[in-house]
Amino acid sequence: MKELLVCAMAGACAVSYAAGDPYDYKELVTREIVPVKTAVNAAGRSVADFGRDAVGWLELEGPAAGPYEIVIGELCNARGEVTNEYPRSNIRCQRLKGFKQAGRHRVEMPPDSFNLKGWDTKAPAILLPERFGIVTPFRYAEIVRCPPARLRQIAVNYPIDMGKSAFECDNADLVRVYDFCKYSILATSFCGVYVDGDRERTPYEADAYINQLSHYAIDDDCSLARKSHEWLM
Repeated sequence: MKELLVCAMAGACAVSYAAGDPYDYKELVTREIVPVKTAVNAAGRSVADFGRDAVGWLELEGPAAGPYEIVIGELCNARGEVTNEYPRSNIRCQRLKGFKQAGRHRVEMPPDSFNLKGWDTKAPAILLPERFGIVTPFRYAEIVRCPPARLRQIAVNYPIDMGKSAFECDNADLVRVYDFCKYSILATSFCGVYVDGDRERTPYEADAYINQLSHYAIDDDCSLARKSHEWLM
């Protein structure tokens, strides 16, 4: 404890642990998610629904090559179109254009300068490892035009074991709230420290504390909380 306190007072942000520590920090991972359903909207376009919001990117797979135009985002309107009807909000929506290569193709996204810098120098944005490239939160993908292809959502997150906890009761709404909160911990772990989502990719003490207590309720691995605490120190 004395050594840790000295490190903190000296402004250090990292602490070394013994090899094999089961609670040592882990590397970020990706999950491959297929659409839970696909529908045709009022404009006659196919819309893939991946079931839940996740932070990552979209991949196309198929033998054909050709130009594509795809809208990805977090919200569908009453016509089934992927859009952001609240431009001043933090709901994400992007129209992406490019040329699909044959085989498996990643749909590239433009960088968001705010997410690469943060509010100011005192609260810099957390940068993901370069191998993940540009990521964004989305649930839906609306195909404006594209060669025939299978769609996949590639989600980035910290390796949280979602099978270590469960909750059931006779109130379906309460179960939905529990599942929503539990999944939110996984979905917002994409930076490798506790952040509130894509709005601010930087940790804050109160937010991290709430997330930490919630995380302890679903998993006994404290490494993400430890890493977030060290970053704040």
